[in-house]
Amino acid sequence: DEALDVINYEEYDTSAHIKAAQTAPASLVRDLVISPEFNSSEIFLDSPVKVDVEANGSFIVYMCLDGEASVQYEGDGGDAENVIVGKGETVLVPAAMKTVILVPMKDGTRLLAATVRREGELDSYTGEVISGEDDAEDAQ
Repeated sequence: DEALDVINYEEYDTSAHIKAAQTAPASLVRDLVISPEFNSSEIFLDSPVKVDVEANGSFIVYMCLDGEASVQYEGDGGDAENVIVGKGETVLVPAAMKTVILVPMKDGTRLLAATVRREGELDSYTGEVISGEDDAEDAQ
């Protein structure tokens, strides 16, 4: 009974979410959801792709929808490392990584990518996001 009390029966407000148009995979990446909190996109891998993780400013979660991919990165000693992600598997790429290379291991490889959106300016000294008014008050 308590669960029924918290159900919101109002119509779902989709104004905060932008859903991408359903199109054929003419391009490599198709945005699925762009919201104030996160982005998700579908990646069609037919050749290796270099991803600038550092510029994204957030971790990236890759989920393999079809096929198999190798997520390649520079290890601690500067050696190339990789993680194989098969259909139904997930890998988390930390925000601290500079770049990764996504390499399809099978034809028809598709990944779902999810990232958290970081709004505001990036402090070049601390690397943290400055969100506006609260930070300005803290500085005084």
